[in-house]
Amino acid sequence: LQKVRQYGRRPEDGLLGIANAMAGVLPAHVMCDSRDIGSVLNSSNIGQPAVFIYDKFQGGVGYAERTFEIVEEVTQSALELIRGCGCEEGCPSCVGSPLPPYDPSGDIDTRGKIPDKEAALCILHDILELEPYTPAPPGEMYALRQAGVLEMQPPQQEIAIEEEPPVPLEVVPLPEQIEARLRRRLKPK
Repeated sequence: LQKVRQYGRRPEDGLLGIANAMAGVLPAHVMCDSRDIGSVLNSSNIGQPAVFIYDKFQGGVGYAERTFEIVEEVTQSALELIRGCGCEEGCPSCVGSPLPPYDPSGDIDTRGKIPDKEAALCILHDILELEPYTPAPPGEMYALRQAGVLEMQPPQQEIAIEEEPPVPLEVVPLPEQIEARLRRRLKPK
């Protein structure tokens, strides 16, 4: 996490991207629907940021336990997903969508933040004991995200838009032969 900070990035944004990527690849590994599992970034349980994968069923059905058994394989798949994406800084296809600012999950200030692809790659290389990954320098978009300029906004009330009255359609009759054929086919027997 310190290495990520040295590159001017927030480790929490990278961990959120990892959590989202793991939740994205996990269904293929444990044979579940993507709505059956969840992931959260939380630090209250162990005193430092950590990714938690959980079953979305009260009492669980074993997906999180199965994930624990194959965590290295799932983590490697998350790395491949992120590394294989053609985006520059992270997108919903690799590190996932940001948590809405009004989402109560997690305790780290990641709500409304877009996950950081480069930080995620740096952390994943370290976790998987691969050659160290040097993230690209933070770009303009990253700076805008960190400044809160590109954060998601809570949903606003819908604004009533006056609609123009519909234009009446011109009814064009069918040719007599076609209408007669259709009426014969539609006639009850």
